[in-house]
Amino acid sequence: MFLLQLLQQQQQQQQQQQQQQQQQQQQQQQQQQLIYSNLFPVPPKSWKLPPSSLFVSGFAAAAAAAAAEAAAAAAAAAAETLPTTPGILPERTSAS
Repeated sequence: MFLLQLLQQQQQQQQQQQQQQQQQQQQQQQQQQLIYSNLFPVPPKSWKLPPSSLFVSGFAAAAAAAAAEAAAAAAAAAAETLPTTPGILPERTSAS
């Protein structure tokens, strides 16, 4: 019974890690798209976009900006959990 609980916990942790990785990848993709759309705001004429798609792309840019803010907030929260002096490592105890 105890082993079954351990296995379930491990599976849940793996699923959570996978979800976090997927979210990070999506946020990175959205940030890259946002950067690209800022650099090249006018789509090529060969795309022949209908006017309604301009609204959709604006909405997507706003969503990407919100995702970037959320990613920055998550990174700041993660940084707070790290030790304040990352350059100083604990001294190794000599084996001799």
